[in-house]
Amino acid sequence: MEIKITTDKKDIEKIENMRAMQWYEIRKEYFSNITLEKMKEDIAAKNSRFFSPREYIAAVEKNQILGFAVLLVEEWPNSRKKGYIEDLYVPKENRLKGIATSLVNFSTDFLKKTKKCDTVCVECAARDYGALNFYKTMGFDSINYIALSKTKKSSDEKIKINGIEFNF
Repeated sequence: MEIKITTDKKDIEKIENMRAMQWYEIRKEYFSNITLEKMKEDIAAKNSRFFSPREYIAAVEKNQILGFAVLLVEEWPNSRKKGYIEDLYVPKENRLKGIATSLVNFSTDFLKKTKKCDTVCVECAARDYGALNFYKTMGFDSINYIALSKTKKSSDEKIKINGIEFNF
């Protein structure tokens, strides 16, 4: 298996299609009107709005993409430079083979050494316990940002952060 930065348009198109499928699978449970085409449109809109350009990292074997990471860099004047592993995905059939670990290690090194980022961040859903556990084992152990949302779907689960209770 090779981990590489890809600028090949066909590879990027494959990654974006895999990304849309991943987002669709996660969101279809919560949103009845969601479609795969809508996810592709949302990703394209997000890519054009936020912190472009992105770097695409692919795990490749025999011309097949086994998994990917999408990276971006946030740089503010007179501030530190942050690198983000914006998206990391390995399809179920390729999991538990070290692919995600290799992608995170490659991405972290690339962001720190090549892009000169002081910090590397990842984001994942609060209920994605598998991802949270994985990132913790990879050394991501500081929470420095929490996204709160208003949602139509209510939850009976609660979580306290610094004594403040939230629906979870």
